[in-house]
Amino acid sequence: MNELNERFIPKVAAKLSKDKRTFTILCPYCGEIHTHGAGVDGNLYGHRVAHCVNFCEHIAGYCLVKATKFFKV
Repeated sequence: MNELNERFIPKVAAKLSKDKRTFTILCPYCGEIHTHGAGVDGNLYGHRVAHCVNFCEHIAGYCLVKATKFFKV
């Protein structure tokens, strides 16, 4: 993904699970909670495809970044 495209893709705080296998996010598009794989060591942040029901509207997805503050799940 190039720098120009990254400017238009929202950054979303991702909470790492206790077992370091998944991220939990609050979707900026639909407001629902989504989960994404976190990689082997729980450090696989970056671009993801939105899991929204109306996926076509959110084709750009979002970039996961390490959460400093987060909502209660």
